Amino acid sequence: MKIYLLGMPGSGKSTIGKMLASYLGLSFIDMDMEIETETGKSIKEIFEKKGEKHFRFLEKQLLQMLAGKDSIVVATGGGVPIHNNNMKLINETGISVYLKASIEQLQSNLEESYSARPLLQKKNLKDSLMQLLTEREEVYSKSRYIIQVSEDPKSTVREIVEIFKN
Repeated sequence: MKIYLLGMPGSGKSTIGKMLASYLGLSFIDMDMEIETETGKSIKEIFEKKGEKHFRFLEKQLLQMLAGKDSIVVATGGGVPIHNNNMKLINETGISVYLKASIEQLQSNLEESYSARPLLQKKNLKDSLMQLLTEREEVYSKSRYIIQVSEDPKSTVREIVEIFKN
């Protein structure tokens, strides 16, 4: 089984992904953390020094490698499904779950960390989130499952687990 968690920055992909992987006895991979580990640079540094195009290339390479693995839960970066026809690869090689969160939830979850996120620095946080969501919602909605994120990550994990019981 391979589960891809998709959604906006701050939707809980990493937190929920770790919990879900543990519950299901699968490995967990956070794509952003994996890229940072492999390059020795933060996402922000990659954007600043090499640009977004290079970062999207690194994401595509990692996604292609993960497509060949099994028994994993993958927290994709928020932009992964949007670029390079990645959504098609995601849906062909695993089970996609869109973690849908309100702008208010996203804003609350990102208040302290958004300065490290290159695509959220252009405007105020709420405006940036609304713009990104508008651009991405259509692609995210191509996920096999759409789960409304709860304030309690454990509750969201239980909801995802219920999908696989049926």
